[in-house]
Amino acid sequence: MIKISKFIYIHWLTVLLAVLCYITRQLELLFVSFAIMMIHESSHLLAAKRLGLSASYIVIYPFGINLRLENTLLYSITDELILYLSGPLSNIIMALAALPFLKTSGLAYDFYMKNVALFLLNMLPIAPLDGGMIFMKLVIYKLGYDVGSRTARAVSVIIACLPVLLSVYLVYSNCFNASVCFFAAFILGNVICSREKYNKSFVKELLYCRKKKTPDKPYSAKIIGAGKETKYIEIAKKFNMSSSYFVMLTDENNRVTEIKTEDEIINSLLR
Repeated sequence: MIKISKFIYIHWLTVLLAVLCYITRQLELLFVSFAIMMIHESSHLLAAKRLGLSASYIVIYPFGINLRLENTLLYSITDELILYLSGPLSNIIMALAALPFLKTSGLAYDFYMKNVALFLLNMLPIAPLDGGMIFMKLVIYKLGYDVGSRTARAVSVIIACLPVLLSVYLVYSNCFNASVCFFAAFILGNVICSREKYNKSFVKELLYCRKKKTPDKPYSAKIIGAGKETKYIEIAKKFNMSSSYFVMLTDENNRVTEIKTEDEIINSLLR
């Protein structure tokens, strides 16, 4: 990683890509592509600032630009959707702005197509793409962290593998397609570079459950059975927003020794 400033880093493969584009006289197209991606990430940054989040740094990869935040702890699913939709929305706005110039300028047409392509790519349900993060937040919010996160990961891996398998097949069939290979590298590169220092999503899930309102009318509650030595964090992963829970703790003889409420479990974890 090459440090340009306190806020901007460039991956060394990006430098090699720039040299290759210079040799092949494609540097202008590369500049347009990275300018679009920078505006996309700047929109995320602006939304993050408005939501009270702090930016850490930006990394320029050969397959995209990645904004890292110091904190991503938001207390509302609506705020999370705003954060992740802000980038794709900027691509739609830029594409619409280029529409009047499509017939008179080749650069405008290229600018338009790249924005449309970036929007469509980012809305795929593959984490850490924007569409993948939106999908993950929604399923975690609805199904709980345990089921939701496993569902989102499975969908991400399956969809990310499809273009890779297609690329391998095309190479094997002597039908090499540079666009398909680039698309596969873009998707796979984003999945590989996805990482979090700690599990912020689970912390947010606990905060959501803590704000859960008790219905005014009689309602059904779910019961979770667990051994007395089971860690509370493993129990809490079974909670979701659509149900309320009681936890029955049992001894080695499977006798109930204690009953904990959902609030008691969550409060113990958030102290």
